[in-house]
Amino acid sequence: MAQTLYRKYRPQQFDQIVGQNHIKITLQNQVASGEVAHAYIFAGTRGVGKTTTARVLAKAINCGEGKKAKKELAEIGKQIMEGKAIDVIEIDAASNRGIDEIRELREKVKYAPGVLPFKVYIIDEVHMLTTEAFNALLKTLEEPPVHAIFILATTEIHKVPTTIISRCQRFDFKRVNASDLMKRLAWMAEQENKQVDNDVLRNIINNAEGSVRDAESLLGKLLSLGTKKVTQKEASLVLPESDWPYIVNFVTALLNSDATKALELVNQLVDEGGDLKSFSSDVVEFLRKMLLKKVNPKLNQFSVEHDLSVEKQIDTLLSNVEAGRLKAMIEILIEASQSLKYSQIQQLPLELAVVKIIEPESSLSHLRSKDSTISSSEPKPKPHEPIVFKKPSAQTVEATPKPAGESKKIKSLTKKTKVQKSSGQIISLKEVLNQWEAVVAAIKEVNHSLASTLRMHKPSEIHDSRLTIPFKFKFHKERIDDNSNKQALENILSRHFGKDLQIDAVIVEDLEISVPDEKNNAVDTVLQNFGGKVVD
Repeated sequence: MAQTLYRKYRPQQFDQIVGQNHIKITLQNQVASGEVAHAYIFAGTRGVGKTTTARVLAKAINCGEGKKAKKELAEIGKQIMEGKAIDVIEIDAASNRGIDEIRELREKVKYAPGVLPFKVYIIDEVHMLTTEAFNALLKTLEEPPVHAIFILATTEIHKVPTTIISRCQRFDFKRVNASDLMKRLAWMAEQENKQVDNDVLRNIINNAEGSVRDAESLLGKLLSLGTKKVTQKEASLVLPESDWPYIVNFVTALLNSDATKALELVNQLVDEGGDLKSFSSDVVEFLRKMLLKKVNPKLNQFSVEHDLSVEKQIDTLLSNVEAGRLKAMIEILIEASQSLKYSQIQQLPLELAVVKIIEPESSLSHLRSKDSTISSSEPKPKPHEPIVFKKPSAQTVEATPKPAGESKKIKSLTKKTKVQKSSGQIISLKEVLNQWEAVVAAIKEVNHSLASTLRMHKPSEIHDSRLTIPFKFKFHKERIDDNSNKQALENILSRHFGKDLQIDAVIVEDLEISVPDEKNNAVDTVLQNFGGKVVD
């Protein structure tokens, strides 16, 4: 059976590892000087060389490297790189995550290596270990045998206890840059006696997102097509093709506020069976490139490289757009891209994004102000006569009269809900607290459960248009942090106070929560609105 490319051309020594120069140089110097640590932890996303580097390090420690390589251990070095050496033990923590496996490791680590100078343990996806297993491993890392070296690898370093990390030398692996990947892929194609167009290689790199293994796997798929030369035509059978002229037309329509043209392009793509997810990702990448060039042309090196005609079109578009607008467009399209997989109408999120970009909130605010003007011009209904409510009990209970100050407060609430927006207006915490019940009532019309949560919590601080609301429980905070809930609350606050306020939800564990009496609140509201009183 033929080997996959990434196995066939797996690096055998440090200078063959793609990228990660900051790690290679340090490890090479440690091996050369004999100052090797007893434990390492390699962190980074998938496919960037963590396991390969661990094997190369294990080989260099035991068999030497370059001019210092021990010829008599060459065969064992080959076994190490193939994962077959008896003194280099690789453990997958995802499937061996329990304390029993780590206890077994602790028992075996005491014994000296059979052939090599050092026994090396490579634990992949170490973050998958249980808490008990980590505690057992910690003891070994604290007092390791002189003949044992541990190399831990993880894609989620934040899940590894700090007590483990502090006992290891940590190396963070970065995504491999496009130029290094381009050289690697071109070299592999040459080794396979195949020709691959540079545009195809760039497409592979864009899809790999900095992962060497993903890039090599995609190249392997293309080379397996059987053609001597791989062009965009052949590559389109395996890779999603980016139609940059189509994307340029779409972005041009957005920047020209041509909603009709932009919506036609989206629906035309759907009719032709295009991949909306890939399209939206390409549009975001295109706008990102524009944003980087707008900030500083030197930053263009960190974005996707296009042919000369597309680069000229980008320069033309940049002459009439500000960085702030590009930023807003990217944010809207990222949100739309995330919604694509949940939408019943596949193109709807992109259509909404187009409208949101071309018809900004300012025009909607204008419509709202017109609506409020119309509603204020309508004749007000005549006040109702007082209504008498009867209770089934024998006693006559007269409703407690409201203090004069409270009725004044209610009137002021009504007035304040109509405050006109002013850019320099400063809102105090006292004002917000005084009108909080009115805000909650407005929220209740939109989301009843959200209103219930807010009724039990009140803002604690306001600073630079940011309103802090403390919560005792995490699920309450998460409910507020939900994008749709937060947007609804901020919109109501904006209309209520005439000023944009942003919500910061925080956890306060010792917070005292006051649960309102819903029944009494409802009765008081009816009495207040209709001027009634409770009698027999």
